[in-house]
Amino acid sequence: MKKCVRAVTAVLAVVLAVIYGLVGFGCWALPDTVRTGGGDAAYFGGLYTVSGGRTGAVDARQETAVSGTQKEVRLLNAVPVKTVALQKTAPRQVAVSGRAFGIKIYTDGVLVVGTRDVQVDGKAMNPAAKAGIQSGDLIVAIDGKKVSASEDVAALFSRSGGAVSVQVKRDGKYKTFSLTPVYSKADGCWKAGVWVRDSTAGIGTVTYYDPQTGVMAALGHPITDVDTGEIMPILRGEAVAAKVTKIYKSKAGSTGSICCDFLQQPLGALTENDNAGVFGRYSCSLKGMRTYPVATAQQVENGDCQVLTTVDGDNTPRLYKAKIIHISYRGGSGEKNMIVRITDPVLLAKTGGIVQGMSGSPIVQDGCLVGAVTHVLVNDPTSGYGILAEHMLAEVYERLLDRYAASPQQRYEALTERCPDVLQLVPLRELASYLGVRPETLSRIRRRVR
Repeated sequence: MKKCVRAVTAVLAVVLAVIYGLVGFGCWALPDTVRTGGGDAAYFGGLYTVSGGRTGAVDARQETAVSGTQKEVRLLNAVPVKTVALQKTAPRQVAVSGRAFGIKIYTDGVLVVGTRDVQVDGKAMNPAAKAGIQSGDLIVAIDGKKVSASEDVAALFSRSGGAVSVQVKRDGKYKTFSLTPVYSKADGCWKAGVWVRDSTAGIGTVTYYDPQTGVMAALGHPITDVDTGEIMPILRGEAVAAKVTKIYKSKAGSTGSICCDFLQQPLGALTENDNAGVFGRYSCSLKGMRTYPVATAQQVENGDCQVLTTVDGDNTPRLYKAKIIHISYRGGSGEKNMIVRITDPVLLAKTGGIVQGMSGSPIVQDGCLVGAVTHVLVNDPTSGYGILAEHMLAEVYERLLDRYAASPQQRYEALTERCPDVLQLVPLRELASYLGVRPETLSRIRRRVR
């Protein structure tokens, strides 16, 4: 009898340990906000369920909760795990692309990518570092004059003979430093000892186009400076058509790439460079694009899927077999929400797996857009990371909708509130172009809001 009791006790202990382990894992792994694609229940991997009661309604345009309900996540629909905010969203339909394209980005200011010593009478001096300027700073003005190109910085420093005021943006805040250039006899000019960059270019893949708003999304990750790792702020950007010319295959320890020629065919304007990718306005034909609903995070499952990408010279996006082997529901808006493995023998033969230039390639599962490819695993290039499509929509959607849906005066007021010095730093014509109005229209807006 005692043996039987001990056996039952041991079994119960194991069961309770498993239950407590799953409850703890659910608390850590599941998101705090859950969106449902029209139903009143959400499921995560068959183990966890969110259901019951009235679901919060969500505005279809803004995708923000109009009314919401706190709901319990239950393990096997029985054991309470955690409380989450449950929101109901109308399924959004987007035109999925998979098209390779060229990216041209011009920064909003000039990015400091490093400082260096200047030789003066045999001594090494570093004016920029001494002033407090750091790698990753964004120089927006020198002595009150807006700078947007490397040549502007060089010209303003080279004319110096004393201290200059340098305004930079660092960690979202503006700072002003006093920098005194030194004279280099070897170069015959004044030097600040700073390396800067004002533009970049590359290849990526368009993920989707939203016909409701005209917004395009690509890459699934931000464009960062190769030296500093900082996200490059966009002053203006262009998306242009590109033709695939060659593929360098990936292999373990070495990432391959797609080589393309840029074509004289604009696809749109890029306006946002954020953690979830690059976004902008699409101005091209939708011919050949497939329309898919966007899956919510909990609709994505481990298992078979397809990757839509362009790797052939005819520039036609094609679907290739793949598998989702891991999902992180708590990955936030980062670009590593899932791990995808390429299984299609045709694509593996052409690319070796995932290569540079495939970032943004849409991931489709069960007739829905579930995400986009973002990174390759260097030691196993058949696999790579992906971002959930829901997170691509959510990351900068509100900002883009505010920009495109608000009136010119509302956009101007929001901009001047966010950056009070913008009128002193940016010429009127450039500011009007940024707001999407004529200079005379901007002048009338400024008179009205004074």
